[in-house]
Amino acid sequence: MRLSHPLSRRRTRRASRGLLAAGLIAIVLVPLALQPGTSPARADDPVFPEVHELYEFRDDSVRGTSRGLAIDKEYMAVVRRTNTVIDDTGATGDIEVIRFNDANEVIEEKHVTAPLSGMELGDQLLINMDRGMLITNVRKGKLEIKGEERDVALLIYELDGTGEWALSRAVARPEGLEFGPYYKFAPTFGDHIAWEGDTLVLGDNLSERRPEPGDEVLGNGAGSMFTVDVTTGEMQAVVPKDENGIQLFSSQYGIGSSFAMSEDYVVAATTRRRTLIDDVWMSDQLLFIWKRDNLFGSPTVVSQPWADGTDFGKIRALPAFGYRMKIDGDTLYVASPMEYNYFGDSMDDPDQGVNDNSVAYGTTTRGAVYTYSLKTGEQIAPKLLPPRHTQNFGSGFALQGNALLVSSYSYLFDEEGTPHVAEGEVHVFDTRQITAPAGPEVVANRREVEPVQLLKPKVPQSEGYLGVEWGGGGVYVSGSRAAVSNFGYYGSMPDPAGGEPVWNLSSAYLFGTVAPNIVELPAEVQAPAIEYGQEGVIRMLVPSASTDGTVTLTLEGVESDTAFDLVNRWGAFTTPAAARDVGDYPVSLHYQSSVNGQFADATGTHTVAKAPTKITPSVPVVAVAGSTQEDDE
Repeated sequence: MRLSHPLSRRRTRRASRGLLAAGLIAIVLVPLALQPGTSPARADDPVFPEVHELYEFRDDSVRGTSRGLAIDKEYMAVVRRTNTVIDDTGATGDIEVIRFNDANEVIEEKHVTAPLSGMELGDQLLINMDRGMLITNVRKGKLEIKGEERDVALLIYELDGTGEWALSRAVARPEGLEFGPYYKFAPTFGDHIAWEGDTLVLGDNLSERRPEPGDEVLGNGAGSMFTVDVTTGEMQAVVPKDENGIQLFSSQYGIGSSFAMSEDYVVAATTRRRTLIDDVWMSDQLLFIWKRDNLFGSPTVVSQPWADGTDFGKIRALPAFGYRMKIDGDTLYVASPMEYNYFGDSMDDPDQGVNDNSVAYGTTTRGAVYTYSLKTGEQIAPKLLPPRHTQNFGSGFALQGNALLVSSYSYLFDEEGTPHVAEGEVHVFDTRQITAPAGPEVVANRREVEPVQLLKPKVPQSEGYLGVEWGGGGVYVSGSRAAVSNFGYYGSMPDPAGGEPVWNLSSAYLFGTVAPNIVELPAEVQAPAIEYGQEGVIRMLVPSASTDGTVTLTLEGVESDTAFDLVNRWGAFTTPAAARDVGDYPVSLHYQSSVNGQFADATGTHTVAKAPTKITPSVPVVAVAGSTQEDDE
């Protein structure tokens, strides 16, 4: 059986291991007595091209801090911590919106500033160029909203008639929210925002919500969740209850730290929730799943799993299950970046137990990605583990088509044998690797898969945390480009040239080409029936294909390749005369783009009919005897 999978049979050794680890079939090419209709494809054409740094954004005034980051189409937006635009507001920081052309050159830069002095633009940043809208959370500042001074939570900007960003509306922090019991100094409302259509979902996982008529006191950091209409600024509280009317937000560290939303679903997580069990605070994290058309009804509740049978909540670890989430149709991908995965023999081993040393040894990793059905709330694939020697797998998380981007950073050994943190990297996985049927590589519901692409800057920053989302930054993708933050190490580093120590400053990068929309294209088989003894033509027509690639024909269990003819949008094969007896032969054809991972599959029939044979009956020649009539003449 041929698996419909976009990975090339010519790949690096690392990617090959990933395929086998995912339980997929490695195809071996066997010569076939076919004559390709076009020139053969280059053997080194990659399905997943290498990803390169296209642009680096630096803010030399900022040391080791996170920032808001967003990307949409050819625009990347970055929050600066220090205002670079002279204006009358005296606002702290500004947003730089950078536009790139097709050659990834900067062709436009615009700045967005806060409306008041001292108002800090936030770590969360959303941009939608189809709507000409940019949204950021904000701290420290009051604005008059509907006639009264209110603490501002969000600022919504829109492009005006001149192409400049103008403040459209402000959204106030809702009344009735108290700061949480342990974080009264840190108003965190809006620290994570999900946006789809006209609706934002946001909250504050460290807050307490005062009781309202009909509500019980949530208290004790239960968190809060609200929806906001981006066109009106109107806000509604979401207080889900079960079928018996009992509120579902309770206990330490509740809802509000992470959301995901699509056209059909809303998902919220309680990434810091803990429950007191036998005098020990245990990690007890939940996901709440709603259909968009029933957001104020009873959600499906998913409990944090312990797939490998080891409850690492007992070692005072909060795995942050649900820290970031992404939706693809009816499938939910859930990051759990601080979750321990242990492969050694003894968790108490000083070198190879559950500790930093063991991460460097490779017997412990931190982080995992879970896959769920949004229809049922059931886990539908083994949890994906990070590459060995890494941790914080999933704090940066993005999804585009079939490409899932996951950040992590590594623990390695220095020359003295001491484990240390190395620069981070962003791994790109094909989601079909993640959801492939479980094979022999799956142990205790855990799967390790090699990524198909890797994002690293040209000059990695030592002790940098590429793609890590600590309050801001992270990984974002649009089309074939990815925007990735680099949370610089907060401290001075030795100057390689031997001079004064230098600061490892925060930065952001633009990468490409990320294999973004690895989608199946429509295709058809053209295989006119032939008569025995004739040459035949078998074509795979892919009308919407826009790139070079390879077409593979499988006939009688044997494969042959030909280059895709971009002019005619087909790959053509010629079958030699009298190659097969009379009969119907199933054919399977596969197109694979050499540029962006798009593919197509189609099946048909190669029919060899009987050749018509002209038969001339043999008629005996009979001599005619002379007639008596003739004699008479």
